[in-house]
Amino acid sequence: MDDITTTLANLRTYKVQLEDAIRALENLARGRSAKTGRGTGQRTLAARQRMAEAQRKRWAEYRKKPSPAVGKSKPQPKTK
Repeated sequence: MDDITTTLANLRTYKVQLEDAIRALENLARGRSAKTGRGTGQRTLAARQRMAEAQRKRWAEYRKKPSPAVGKSKPQPKTK
């Protein structure tokens, strides 16, 4: 009797998994995918040129700023 109860529990679990899989496939068939994020969208040549020019301006501003003093301190001798 215990084997039948265990088998029924396993079949019910499997049934739930099958129903979930069927629901997911039906959603895909209707075009309702669970896909998230931004698409691969294509940009026009003019848009890419505007973006490139804006990035050039950002880099030019970045290069105008003086860099922080790196390596100005005297290195500490290693101790054993």
